[in-house]
Amino acid sequence: MRPDGKGMSLFSVSMTCGYFGGIIIGGYISTLLGFRMIFLFSTVLGIVSAILFITLVKEPNSPHNSKKNNNENSKFELFKKDDLKVLIKDREFLAIVSLNSLRWFLFSGIYVLFIWQIQIHFGLSPIDAMYFIMILVLIYMVFILLGGYLADNYGVKKNLIYSQILIISIGLMVFISTTLIIFFIVGIFIGIGFALFQTSGYAMLSKRIEENHPELKGSAFGFNNTIGFLLGAFGPIFICFLGELSDFLPYYLISIIISITLLITIKFIKVKETPTSPPIQTM
Repeated sequence: MRPDGKGMSLFSVSMTCGYFGGIIIGGYISTLLGFRMIFLFSTVLGIVSAILFITLVKEPNSPHNSKKNNNENSKFELFKKDDLKVLIKDREFLAIVSLNSLRWFLFSGIYVLFIWQIQIHFGLSPIDAMYFIMILVLIYMVFILLGGYLADNYGVKKNLIYSQILIISIGLMVFISTTLIIFFIVGIFIGIGFALFQTSGYAMLSKRIEENHPELKGSAFGFNNTIGFLLGAFGPIFICFLGELSDFLPYYLISIIISITLLITIKFIKVKETPTSPPIQTM
């Protein structure tokens, strides 16, 4: 079996570092230096990343790339539309994209909701709340890497199902989390569940693309990330709005949506699990 889980875990960690690191570091920069300095830092990081990309990333030549370069202006839009039609007709690909997008919606919303609730209900200062969230994010990234190992060795779909069951079961503790310690433990295990969910979802996407649409990798990941980031931006707005109406209303929504993703995983995902195993020693 190809190491889809390991590769996607590294990919997920890089995305997580950028996403959550930007929120945390941006808060410090805006507090100490003013919010305008955030744009200066973003510009510098953008230039550095562009230089690194141009210097280090080399795209191999292939007949497919050569064909695309011919008549680029006249055929580019048509090719992209054809890509999208092929991908949309793949029900399992759409199911995987739905899983990944709903995960982004929920986790980004929970992340912001946690910051809000530990300040309002437990009286932590903004700085203390950031330390609290930084610990959760570090644990989250550790289990993203561990999720890659589990996906490669025990099966992607199995890992995905277990992660969703963990989120549903541990989420019930939210309703009895009257102390900061219990709330912190709940946050850790929910983060672990979403970390395993993230790695498995991307590994499943990678495997599906490689087996069925290897020539459409860019379009497939672009489509997945576009929908995911859109819902990820909308998640904090909607979930925190529910939190204003009732403390527990967001968790009812989370439990319902995770139950739906579990049903989607069981019904529509047909991954051929071929977990790796150590070689048998003969005497």
